[in-house]
Amino acid sequence: MYEIRTINGREAVILMSAGRLLPEAADHPLRAAYSAWLALGNEPMRTPPPPPTADAVRAEAQRRMMRAIGARDAGHLDVLISNGTREAVRLLRIKADRAWTEQETARAAVLEATDNAIDAIRTASNAMEPSPPADYADNAHWPAVGAAGG
Repeated sequence: MYEIRTINGREAVILMSAGRLLPEAADHPLRAAYSAWLALGNEPMRTPPPPPTADAVRAEAQRRMMRAIGARDAGHLDVLISNGTREAVRLLRIKADRAWTEQETARAAVLEATDNAIDAIRTASNAMEPSPPADYADNAHWPAVGAAGG
């Protein structure tokens, strides 16, 4: 008897009597035996994937934030957020002394749009984390945010 399980996001076939994962190579004897077994009209058992976790939702949120502000990876995302925060503080100090230039006003708008995008993604993530839906990565659960330009 065979079982299909989701392992690391991919379907894998398990030979239950041996507790062994079948190789993917079609010419492997175990895979050939599985194909023959299927040809006889048999169907493998399907084990549902484990329920999603809050960590999986947070990882999806991070992926979406990276895409929204053009970060290469999680470390770069942290740097971009930190730099944006520091730049916003500098702009607020300038505004306390004088009016912003057109360039400063435009940059403040970009920083605000970036902050709004991050906040919208985090809000969606926070709402799902206590009880993640099975389809947590579906766009229906997330805000539509474009590239904010960080």
